[in-house]
Amino acid sequence: MSAAKIDKERFEIRDLKPTIGTALYTTMEELLSGNIAEQIRGLLQKRIVVVFPKLNPTDGQQTVVAGTIGTVQYDGADAILKITIELNANGTIPPDIFAPTRYWHIDNATSGLPAMAGILTARRVSSVGGQTEFANLYAAYEALPDADKQLVAGLRAVHSFETFQRCAKPDPTVAELTFWQSMKPRALPMVWTHGDGRKSLFIGSTASHVEGMEPEEGRMLLCRLQEWATQDQFIYRHEWTVGDMLIWNNTGAMHRAIPYPQDSGRLMSRSGIAGEEVFD
Repeated sequence: MSAAKIDKERFEIRDLKPTIGTALYTTMEELLSGNIAEQIRGLLQKRIVVVFPKLNPTDGQQTVVAGTIGTVQYDGADAILKITIELNANGTIPPDIFAPTRYWHIDNATSGLPAMAGILTARRVSSVGGQTEFANLYAAYEALPDADKQLVAGLRAVHSFETFQRCAKPDPTVAELTFWQSMKPRALPMVWTHGDGRKSLFIGSTASHVEGMEPEEGRMLLCRLQEWATQDQFIYRHEWTVGDMLIWNNTGAMHRAIPYPQDSGRLMSRSGIAGEEVFD
């Protein structure tokens, strides 16, 4: 990602918390032009989350914006995924597959090439819950005590789609389990050393255990690191307003949705920006 800076004389920009989150006030025309795409990439690197309040892009405009920042990631034939509990919003994709998203996770954690970034636009919001939280895993790693940095150096955790889905559905059907297990687990470093030399934790609810550790010891370490990384100083919680568009750095953050009622009508348009940095 570029470290280019936003021209504060041209754009209104406001940091939302000391370690994470920036609101950028601009026009749809500016975003669609791609003129500030490199600057947005720089903000994603430094601030993890960039919010465009009440911008209200169409799905087509959101896809164009994603394409100015990187390579648009497709889920099947679609560039936009509808995040909702409603039936038939995404064709054959069952809505309960999104249930585990209320637990901390990194998108595409088991792929070896996690998405570089994600984009969400609020179409309908819930009157109760439904906020999205993000945890800065760069800042969490940098603040770790030296003893813990030494402990996690070289360790690998095993991540799987099954582990993530079991968070929300511990008693799957045979058909569900067959589908979950079709995506094979991957053992990945617990510390990601990025191409620019910076380091971030790589943890989340996709992780089942730590290689080379007794199961109980490994689960305790994963639990302790997640508790550390989700302290308030590393967290940004977005309170959605219809039309808000938000982009986050998926390679340096975990995220989760705060639970909301099934009949809330909450609906988000999601875009993915394909990974650029292999992780294994």
